[in-house]
Amino acid sequence: MKLRRITPAKISVTRNDPVDVETLEKARVIVSAIRDRGWDALIEYATQFGDLRPDTKCIYSRTDLLAALQKIDRKERELLERTARRVTSFAQQQRDSLLDLRTTLPGGYAGHEFAPVEYAACYAPGGRYPLPSSVIMTVCTAKAAGVPNIWVASPKPTPITLAAAAISGADHLLAVGGAQAIAAFAFGADKVAKCDVIVGPGNRWVTAAKQLVAGFTSIDMLAGPSELLVWADSSANPEVIAADLLAQAEHDPDALPVLVTTDDEIIPAVEAALSQQLMVLETRSVASEAMKNGFVVICESRKEAKQAINQLAPEHLEVQVRDLDEAISGLDHYGALFKGEQAAEVLGDYGAGPNHVLPTSGASRFTGGLSVLNFLRMRTWMQIENAAAAQDLVQDAEDLAHHEGLRAHAASASKRKKSQPLSSFMSPITINDVIDAAARIRSYIQPTPVRKYPLLNEIVGHDIQVFVKHDNHLPTNAFKVRNGLSLIASLTTAEKKKGVIAATRGNHGLGLAWAGSRLEVPVKICVPKNNSAMKNAAIESLKAELIEIGKDYDETVEGMLELAEQDGYIVAHSTNNRAIIAGAGTLTLEYLQQVDDLDALVFAIGGGSQAVGALTVAASIRPDLEIYGVQAEQASAIHDSWHAKTPTSSDSADTFADGLATRKTYELTFQALLTGLSGFVTVSEDEIAQAIQHFVRATGSIAEGAGAAGLAGLIKLGPKLAGKRVGVVLCGSNIDPETLSWALSRS
Repeated sequence: MKLRRITPAKISVTRNDPVDVETLEKARVIVSAIRDRGWDALIEYATQFGDLRPDTKCIYSRTDLLAALQKIDRKERELLERTARRVTSFAQQQRDSLLDLRTTLPGGYAGHEFAPVEYAACYAPGGRYPLPSSVIMTVCTAKAAGVPNIWVASPKPTPITLAAAAISGADHLLAVGGAQAIAAFAFGADKVAKCDVIVGPGNRWVTAAKQLVAGFTSIDMLAGPSELLVWADSSANPEVIAADLLAQAEHDPDALPVLVTTDDEIIPAVEAALSQQLMVLETRSVASEAMKNGFVVICESRKEAKQAINQLAPEHLEVQVRDLDEAISGLDHYGALFKGEQAAEVLGDYGAGPNHVLPTSGASRFTGGLSVLNFLRMRTWMQIENAAAAQDLVQDAEDLAHHEGLRAHAASASKRKKSQPLSSFMSPITINDVIDAAARIRSYIQPTPVRKYPLLNEIVGHDIQVFVKHDNHLPTNAFKVRNGLSLIASLTTAEKKKGVIAATRGNHGLGLAWAGSRLEVPVKICVPKNNSAMKNAAIESLKAELIEIGKDYDETVEGMLELAEQDGYIVAHSTNNRAIIAGAGTLTLEYLQQVDDLDALVFAIGGGSQAVGALTVAASIRPDLEIYGVQAEQASAIHDSWHAKTPTSSDSADTFADGLATRKTYELTFQALLTGLSGFVTVSEDEIAQAIQHFVRATGSIAEGAGAAGLAGLIKLGPKLAGKRVGVVLCGSNIDPETLSWALSRS
């Protein structure tokens, strides 16, 4: 017998429809009739197609199956029992490997559990070759999965098929086959139960019906004619190869036997063995037809052979080559693998353990063989025990719902919100500290204006009314002058004589320098090397001493602290200082006096003094006020820490928004931010640049990066703050011409 020879380049793998159109349409008529008329239609078709005769039983009960078991030969019974034990053992170990899951989530737990379906149907062909082995494969696996009600369908069942159903644990057997049996299981038919899953091999009518009922019930797969691919080299036995190919070929005239080899000298020996074995094979009429479908793929290398096998993705794959472990490495697509000459595919067919119901026609690329998983549902669950700890989860659900436009979803999430009064948040200062700071600074600076801009409302959208507080109108063009004045004015006479030292990239230093010049207190300002020349010049113009130290703000802070300890200066840290935070709080105190019905405030956060000052004021005056934080994506240490509920640091803070460029959290502000903020978002460099553009267009004001970040955050929070009255601070306008030009040029 000659095998058709092809090269890997000639392999054509097309996944055709599992059944032909004619069969599908005829099966549709049968399925529809049984769905509509149930038992009567089932009996009509079963009689028409020869499944039933007037004197034959249609449904076998468990008692009937056990009676049939008593009638078979002892050796046959023991054979079935041994096979069932092996299949059950493998399937039970599969089931035992599937573990239920319980894990934590914010405020509670989540998990999954595996639960069997209630009714399963197992099809076993009863045509050319009745297959009790398929009864064992399917029913034992369902039983191991824990299915309580198992039906078998097999037309004209033989005594050994009935006995196999009994041994495997089936509860009923329907002596009907084809599309009519599948339809009866899918929709129920009087005494025949409606089943949750239908599995097992069958002819084109069974496959067509499975395709038609999928969706009404679960199916295992749409299997076509059986396939075997043998990968062999010159070390393999041609007689064994031929026997294995013929074993597959005798299943069906449409079966597909394939040989892949890198040693074409073995091909004549395999062909000779095929011819000799076919001569004495009782099923040669079927097998010889199937062999005409087969071919041999001649490959130049093992790598090419693996590629050819993966392309074909066979149902059964035997590997009979040297260096077996290396050969198997890289084989990715097959239904079942048989390693080495002794692992015959027929051993798998007849109950070695792994299931013989397998994907064909390349379907192994996306599905596997029958297993306990086909009879199980993975059910997930969730429980929230600590509602307060779940608030981030609730907030994210609400925000995502708003982004998707699903308002009822957002409302549902919102119902789970647990209000945490601002009066209970962990503030490092009190409202009295802010009031005292306001009294200290009022002789030197006046409240800054709050203005509304219709164009800005349009830009932000979502029916939000925006109230801009112009702290860029303060001396030094930034809110930080509040902080500096609050600190320096709070010093004792002795402390003022020592002088003040601070670390800054600009506005904090400018504020302190301005306050020092007004109150005649010496000020030293440490800045990173390569700091903005414009800001350095502005600091020096206010008679402060400028010291360049460190590569970035955080290193500058470390250097500043060393100098303070060395020379006895009073440290004016931009964040970790109560008087600084109280000074920042005067901004919100003014805000709430100017606009008494704000719903929310959005603050850019560098160290957090503005936001913590606002939280402190709101806790006493407006505890229902929502306060949100914004950081740059490229300097997001505090944002990330807030969401993680624990302080972290980042390796860099590479943002053009100087006031936000910090890599760390701060002791005095972090806990307050953690317990007080209603939300915290980050914005990209482009989003900050666009906010600068929006301020220029809508207000005619120039904003620096940190000064515009609050507006960028408000735009991002738009869906959440829809319809509300929201305050945003233009907190500074100290931006050098080059950076401003860059920001205005961004698209």
